Amino acid sequence: MKNISICKLIDNVLYKIKDLYKFIIIKCFKYIKKKYFFFKKNNFLLSFNDLIIKINNLIKNKNRYFINLIRNNYPIIFIDEFQDTDFLQCNIFNKIYIQNKEFNTKIILIGDPKQSIYTFRGANIFSYIKIKKNIDFLYNFNVN
Repeated sequence: MKNISICKLIDNVLYKIKDLYKFIIIKCFKYIKKKYFFFKKNNFLLSFNDLIIKINNLIKNKNRYFINLIRNNYPIIFIDEFQDTDFLQCNIFNKIYIQNKEFNTKIILIGDPKQSIYTFRGANIFSYIKIKKNIDFLYNFNVN
């Protein structure tokens, strides 16, 4: 038997426990996620993110009826805290209101990229910057 220090043995045991811990956590998350989706499906429930994904898919598939329904019912929209939108939300607003200038719609965006705090929820400051480049009129507030 090799001469192994007690510290090395402890390190090996802790490393294996850490791997076991990660394994158990991953399995738990997968189980909970599976049960969560099953519960939502069986109870006809949608989360906020489910709605965004479904709307984005309708727009991505160029569902004209749905897009025109939004444009006709909401010809002008005002979005505050726009710096906290995620990629899919930006895509939805871009496709409906910004890319199609021939429609009589308006979008007003208020946002400060220095105040983006929802990255944990998927807020993407780069989407904000990309949309900002396609805006017709840009105003900056020097004083709050």
